[in-house]
Amino acid sequence: MKKGSHHTQKTKEKIRNSMKGYTNHCVPRSEKSKRKQSEVMKKRFPPGKNHYNFGKRRTKEARKKMQLAKLGKYKGENNNRWKGGIWKHSAGYVFILNPHHPYCGKRGYIAEHRLVIEKQIKRFLKPKETCHHINKIKDDNRPENLMAFKTQAVHNSFEAGHKINLSDIIFDGHKLHIKAS
Repeated sequence: MKKGSHHTQKTKEKIRNSMKGYTNHCVPRSEKSKRKQSEVMKKRFPPGKNHYNFGKRRTKEARKKMQLAKLGKYKGENNNRWKGGIWKHSAGYVFILNPHHPYCGKRGYIAEHRLVIEKQIKRFLKPKETCHHINKIKDDNRPENLMAFKTQAVHNSFEAGHKINLSDIIFDGHKLHIKAS
């Protein structure tokens, strides 16, 4: 129960009593519901008919493949769904496999736009430092289309059109574009 809830003492006692015997995974069932569940299972799997995978015989080759999969031998390039270590997020950002990066995610991927900015400023971006796509296209990761800010708050201020200190901008792709002209 939440601390400081607005229930009366009597109501709290009723709730406590009603929750006795409950755990996160197991809800006590009546004998009637247990019998009903048993009948359903008997209809689904009558004598002689077992679970779809019960008693399956597999070839030695199939068993070997299953064993290798369990050991993680089909990770990365050995996996039939391997796409070269590039993954596109549903939000439009491109992620690249880089498991040795100090700020990669738990699966070893890091956003491509962060890698591009890091290469330009010759250091790792800290987790609080944020990136901005100037033309709003999230998979356009050219250096001249990217900006980096010290915090998300500064980025939000920039997006809202407020003035920000130049010291809060870590990297500005506009300047690269001007130099190239």
